[in-house]
Amino acid sequence: MRTATSSIARNYGVGLLAAAIGITLRLALSPALGNAYPYIFTFPAVAAVAYYAGFGPAVFTMLVSELAVDYFLIPPIGSLVAFGRTEAFGIALSLLSCILIIIIIEAVRRQSPEEVNQILESISDCFYALDENWNFTYVNSQAIRYFGRRREELLARNFWQLMPEKKGTTFESSFTTAARIGQVVQFQALSPVTHRWVDAHVYPAANGISVFFRDTTEALRAKIGENRLSAILNSATDAIITIAIFTKPAKVSAMTTSRLEKRRTVRRSSSLWTGVRACVSPECR
Repeated sequence: MRTATSSIARNYGVGLLAAAIGITLRLALSPALGNAYPYIFTFPAVAAVAYYAGFGPAVFTMLVSELAVDYFLIPPIGSLVAFGRTEAFGIALSLLSCILIIIIIEAVRRQSPEEVNQILESISDCFYALDENWNFTYVNSQAIRYFGRRREELLARNFWQLMPEKKGTTFESSFTTAARIGQVVQFQALSPVTHRWVDAHVYPAANGISVFFRDTTEALRAKIGENRLSAILNSATDAIITIAIFTKPAKVSAMTTSRLEKRRTVRRSSSLWTGVRACVSPECR
């Protein structure tokens, strides 16, 4: 209950802050604009709050912004009453515009869950969402396969209780940073649960965080293998011979010097061919 109340207070606080910023910016432009365009920053403030905090905080932002504009910018300045018919029409038009903005953005925010699910299920990355209490609210099929658990074993369950091994790791610090500071965090780490490497992006959300990640273990192993092979080749002092046994006749190549300065196909008449001939089966010669 305390967490829910805190979330509501924060959202309305964001609405109040947006209204304050909007009216401050508009007052700063008063020397250039005078009383013209009084709602120039009201509409973006309402739109931003509607998108990030929801319907209620957006309506609150609209009302606070309207009162501030009426008091500071609409004659008679310093009063909320006794304005003329033209000013009243402008206020009504502004309120209507704000309401339309809020309705449109709310419709976008409440996009069909089926459509959202289709998008999240179609991506190749693993994805899951956690609420502000660190409980799973969504897990796509790719993440289900990665964790090796059923969806019902994860949904509404606490992330840290299910995976206590990740406490005190890069996972916890990255999740906390994204949630508290509202900053996107990208990291690569070895999961202490699955013992596989992941490349993760953590995004702050209105009521928690969203995590996109992919398993990079095989790619990392391949990269390590390439690096090891490169190190072997670069440190070699003798010629390195490769034999393509699936070609007829078998193709023998020689790479010489530690920097592989030369690469050439060995002629069948070469003395080098004689040396490796015994390694090639008779049907491939």
